[in-house]
Amino acid sequence: MCLKTTSDSPYQKQNDQDQEDQSDSAAGIGSPGLTVAPGGQGANEQKDQDDDQDDSHNIFLLSSFLKKKIISSLFFF
Repeated sequence: MCLKTTSDSPYQKQNDQDQEDQSDSAAGIGSPGLTVAPGGQGANEQKDQDDDQDDSHNIFLLSSFLKKKIISSLFFF
């Protein structure tokens, strides 16, 4: 840590502040809220992915069913 004098230039003051910020970051000092995801978000994202996959599967089954019905109706009056 260095002692600051009143004759420090604005550039020197900014440089000193930047060095302090870097030291704080290296020491793990900072806002933990910026690095920790909100609780439950991962579970919601997984549920959304599962729901999307289920929807895709249901659409595939429905389209297969409809194709069979259309084809069967063409051959059997």
